[in-house]
Amino acid sequence: MGHRIYWGKIGPETYLTGSILIPKNKTIQIENILIPSGTTMYKWSSSKNYQAAREQANLPLLTRDAVYHLHLSAEVTPSQSVYVRVNFYDRFNKAIDFTILRSSEEQFTYPHEAYYYDIELINAGCTKMIFHYLELEEVTLEKDREKPKALKILFWDQEVKDVLARSLYAKQADTLVLTEGADTLYFDKVNLEKVEQFITQYPRLPIYFIGSGPCGNFAALYHAMYFELGKAYVTNDMYAKEEYDRMISQIFEQEIDVDRFLERLSYKEKVIWYEELRIRDTLSFIVPSMNEIDYALLIPSTD
Repeated sequence: MGHRIYWGKIGPETYLTGSILIPKNKTIQIENILIPSGTTMYKWSSSKNYQAAREQANLPLLTRDAVYHLHLSAEVTPSQSVYVRVNFYDRFNKAIDFTILRSSEEQFTYPHEAYYYDIELINAGCTKMIFHYLELEEVTLEKDREKPKALKILFWDQEVKDVLARSLYAKQADTLVLTEGADTLYFDKVNLEKVEQFITQYPRLPIYFIGSGPCGNFAALYHAMYFELGKAYVTNDMYAKEEYDRMISQIFEQEIDVDRFLERLSYKEKVIWYEELRIRDTLSFIVPSMNEIDYALLIPSTD
């Protein structure tokens, strides 16, 4: 079963002029005998400005170069009078390609250069439609490599280049270790791009954001709250709220509600407190060559 995409809220995304809309649960009925052909009836996007909109994107992340099947579940009058258009954009919001799907048997490939995408429901003479959902599913190919079960991103405040070089786990495909950027709470452009590019390789996987140090802990907490499948692993090594306020005022032009994030340290389903390197004594006799970063990366596996 793939990812089901529902109509969502009735707002700028919906064509409202002359339309009669009857929502019922997750289904919506739309009637409009005057809507011009070629008009976008609804648009979904995988890109959302979370800081501005305070909501997550309404499309899942896709894997570059992967093949997808998109099925429209709807009763359309007349039949086959609605089609789907998928648009692809780069990181500068420039359209790089699009594909039109006129039947549920068609597929599309997510471009390697794509940074985000949107899906439009296009009218082609439709006067009435009962829309249930779109279902988006990746097509499994024999050449597909085995995917990891989860991703791990470690925000490591300490200066440990030699430790990183000797790490057994930091070089694995399911792991990203960030060791530079504590002075910006890892919110600088380079680190944010590394995180996003890493996650888009394997969308819809659980993500473990592991903090080490007061800056790494805050970054892990922030990212875990932003990503639906994210979970933060943090220690009690935290700055006072006033210090985070001071740092954030130097990083962002807009105000960030620090209290809002620190309060979420009590969210047990999203935040795990761990004693830093607490499993070292347990595992050191098994794998004596492991170092501090290896122990930290193993923490999600020990819960």
